Amino acid sequence: MNKYKYFINYLIIINCYLFTACTPIEGTIDEVLEMAGGGQGPSYTVTFNSNGGSPVEQQKISSGKQAIKPDDPIRDDMAFTGWYTSPDFNLLFDFSNPITVNIILFADWKPAYYVQYNANWPAELYRSGTMDNSVHALNTPKALTANAFACRGWELTGWAEAEAGDKKYNDGQVISNLSSLPGDIVVLYAKWNYAVVPSGGSLAQKLDWIENNAITGREYTVTVNANETAGPVSFITGEGYISYTIYLSSTVAGITITLSENGSLFTVDNGITLVLENITLQGKTANNAALIRVNLGGTLILNNGAKITGNRNNVSYEGGGVYVNGGTVTMNGGEISGNYSNSSDNTTFGGGVYLVAAGKFTMNNGKISNNTSVSSGNSSGFGGGVYMSGTGTEFSMKGGEISGNTANTWGGGLHISYYSTFTMEGNAKISGNITNRSFSGGTQENCGGGGLFLSQATLTMKGGEISGNTTAGVGGGVNVCQDSTFNMEGGTISGNTVIGNTSSNLNLYGGGVYIHTLAYEGTITTGTFIKTGGTINGYTAGDNSSNTVKNSSDTALINRGHAVFVSYYTSVSSTISTLRRRESTAGLLVDLNSGTTANWE
Repeated sequence: MNKYKYFINYLIIINCYLFTACTPIEGTIDEVLEMAGGGQGPSYTVTFNSNGGSPVEQQKISSGKQAIKPDDPIRDDMAFTGWYTSPDFNLLFDFSNPITVNIILFADWKPAYYVQYNANWPAELYRSGTMDNSVHALNTPKALTANAFACRGWELTGWAEAEAGDKKYNDGQVISNLSSLPGDIVVLYAKWNYAVVPSGGSLAQKLDWIENNAITGREYTVTVNANETAGPVSFITGEGYISYTIYLSSTVAGITITLSENGSLFTVDNGITLVLENITLQGKTANNAALIRVNLGGTLILNNGAKITGNRNNVSYEGGGVYVNGGTVTMNGGEISGNYSNSSDNTTFGGGVYLVAAGKFTMNNGKISNNTSVSSGNSSGFGGGVYMSGTGTEFSMKGGEISGNTANTWGGGLHISYYSTFTMEGNAKISGNITNRSFSGGTQENCGGGGLFLSQATLTMKGGEISGNTTAGVGGGVNVCQDSTFNMEGGTISGNTVIGNTSSNLNLYGGGVYIHTLAYEGTITTGTFIKTGGTINGYTAGDNSSNTVKNSSDTALINRGHAVFVSYYTSVSSTISTLRRRESTAGLLVDLNSGTTANWE
């Protein structure tokens, strides 16, 4: 059947050539028949003579098409230099040329040595890649093979000639005559440095790089020099990178990173240390979390110029600015300011800082200021600046200030509760904080501690000052509630005020310090106050440093304990009676103990 097909096609071609204007077809009868039958044109054979090397399969190429450059053949101790058109190796074949005839190509070889690539790994984990030996002809320049090794947290800087030697060659460098001996093997050793965060790219790209490259014990610097937005980011650890430090800062003043969606901008997990300096973190006005969360084993350090601000947490717990959930915070500078713990129907905690679960906070400098904890419903707002709670939870204040914060019930500056401990010393300052009893149905007896409020907690004052705080209830400076202890060993309590904001002016006591004893269903619980040092100012008319109890008409009241008041409160009658009080200044040499009668007035 096929021979008739080809015969007919042949007649058609001859007819076209004899009787029409068809272009004649040149070639052998087999080529003409091939074109008539398949319409593909002639094809040619490219034969590769490897000249002692590994065999290379020949190629059949359609006329006018290009041959495909095969993989280089291999020959022991020889370097392949190319395919030539003749055995005298005068003309190197160009694989971009069209094939129009059958050809034979000849492999050329030169004596060669080998380069072996040793990874010289810098670490045991997270390493990958292999590299074959490269072949280098004598007296012929050739580039080293590009690096294919990878190790988490490290970057290759080049190659050395000894395992512990200095770098001599760059990656991919063109080299020549590393050996003069054919068949010799030259070993090059990888040289590594710790990888650093790329200087370019967005904050998100830099943090992604850290997630993929961080290793144990290393410090990574992230510099942000333009305002950016970012979604919630969790800094985590894994096998081989169980602890590392991130320095987040800017070399340009006023740079802000703004939270773009609900959640904590940064969550600092176990093993991670986040250091903030000269950078502002801006929260959302309607969020469901604190702006930064520090979990157990995580560490946050605030240095000069760091600012955590503008976050309003509308969920009752976790605080507004920083939620310390068993983690550690060190504040060397900067500020936590302008944050809110806010709810319309639940109790709120810690406008600036919410410190729980045996978390640790050390304040050496800086400010926690102008934060708010407020419930607009019938619930309470605790700890405008700081709320802390739980066994093992500790706040050490050695400097800086907690100022201008507001809570609508207990603890304008700090609310310290449930077996947590607060210590202040040095030049620490707690001032200008307010509790204002601004919720529906509130009464004066459930508002207090303009500066600090203690409930089942311990306050030790070794130095510093508690000054200029205000409450509309009890305890302008400090309110020591039941099962709490306040040890005063030094420092000054001055200029604090209890001031009524209703016409009844009931239950206004303790301008400087208020100690609470509660009789409830047959059980009496007491607050304890022991003064062995420091000064608590009494009331002197016209003296702004006086601790004062005033009515809503701004008139100083008598027998209300301008300096200190120890109360007895019974739940049956809901009245406060006097156990002890001090109206005048209790100076350095005046010891006071809420459990004794000495030195009280």
